[in-house]
Amino acid sequence: MKKSIVLRYAVLASLVFGVGPTASAAYTPSLAAAVASSGTVKASATQSTPKTDTTTTAKTDTKATVSPTKAAEEEVARIAAKNKNVATEKAKAAAKALPFSDIDGHWGQEAILYLHKEGVLNGYTDGTFRPNEAVTTNEFTNIFAKSLDIAKKRLAKADKKDSAKEKHMTATAASITDGLITDEKADGISRQKFAIAAARYADALGITNIHGKKAVAFKDADEFGAGGLKAATQLAQEGYISEGADVSFRPHDFITRAEAAAILYRIDTGKNINAKSATPAPTVTAVADTKDADTILRKEAAKEAAEEGINNDAVATSAEAQDTLVDAAFKELNRLYKTPGNMQNHGVMYWKDNVLHIALKSQDDLDKLNARIEKLAADGKPFLKNGVITEPTRYSQAEYDRITANFERYYAQRQPEGKVVSAYPDVAHNQLIINIDKDFPYMNDSIKTAFGNKVRVFLLSPTADTASAKAADKTGNSSTAETAPAKEDA
Repeated sequence: MKKSIVLRYAVLASLVFGVGPTASAAYTPSLAAAVASSGTVKASATQSTPKTDTTTTAKTDTKATVSPTKAAEEEVARIAAKNKNVATEKAKAAAKALPFSDIDGHWGQEAILYLHKEGVLNGYTDGTFRPNEAVTTNEFTNIFAKSLDIAKKRLAKADKKDSAKEKHMTATAASITDGLITDEKADGISRQKFAIAAARYADALGITNIHGKKAVAFKDADEFGAGGLKAATQLAQEGYISEGADVSFRPHDFITRAEAAAILYRIDTGKNINAKSATPAPTVTAVADTKDADTILRKEAAKEAAEEGINNDAVATSAEAQDTLVDAAFKELNRLYKTPGNMQNHGVMYWKDNVLHIALKSQDDLDKLNARIEKLAADGKPFLKNGVITEPTRYSQAEYDRITANFERYYAQRQPEGKVVSAYPDVAHNQLIINIDKDFPYMNDSIKTAFGNKVRVFLLSPTADTASAKAADKTGNSSTAETAPAKEDA
């Protein structure tokens, strides 16, 4: 493993949670410390020193003494094991409540459950759904055949006299997929072909252009084939897929089962990607400085930990111990992903409460990593098992980096005098925490429209424009000129 890789994530640990072997002068210590430690440091484990007998030098105390560092490491291992057990039990309970073992926490979970309940998409005999696998040509036809059948039955029950809609229901799966399956033995269906079929399906339901023909842009618009750009534009206008000058549609990539489910779910339910919930959480929280932001994050973390029964009385460990743990973790991750540093495309590594977390996107990868950790423990090497918590994540480090870059460009356009003070992942909530120093008009609505729940923004040292921005947000009048940045979901 290359030392630079270790340093990258050691720095990440320091930047995000204020612990680890490396310190960053550019990062605000108070923010890091607040996110990192909701518990207290036990002085008895880290500061005690063995007493020496000053009355005699003839006798030597032969009793073994436990060094402060060793005691701290044992305490951390105990807490990590307890935390991991709680997380494991919660994961098992959640998995039992789901029809598939590999969708818990997946970004497409809601859509997958909907399509499964409707009988449109099923899983595999091993209990998995395999959301990231490509839609096969056979599934492609069946998806629309079943969706049309369900839509027709729903319409018949809802209003038999609605002839205006009934005329649209003469479509068949064959007419929707006509000309799109050119190779039945192909490994999958391209995203643009699925878009064409989905646009035809929307036409069949009579829900085309209900939001008007707004301007739509794709970064790779010149890569579409015949009919693909028109279909993608139609879906984007209705809010069924993401669009924007920084959004790549990737028309020739195979569409995944989760992406297909998401598009059909939005078409069937009308829940487009920009739809706001009844009680949306504030996108921007105004705070005086990073200490206020720290307090908010710390209280939220403590409340969630209490609700989940997780002990947060963590004890600080030595930098050497953390270095060793990171090295051991990367050794196994490099074994899993073959190439040093490739992990950043598959997950995130970070410190929290002095425990190293490894969050991976793929459930298969998590299973392999956990199996390897268990094997090492069985072989008398429980270091990783005692010191690491593994968990799922929606975004990888590389994707968080892209979201950060998109936000920086977006913010620079709307507030040229402003500065992004810091940005780091909140894996538990699949969000990027961002601190900025200046606001701009319609900021809440604008950020919500562009990024949804992907980012949570803290405004430091609010300017005089804050009141006007808040007033504008309360009116609900978001700027129609905003375009969404790159989004990882379908």
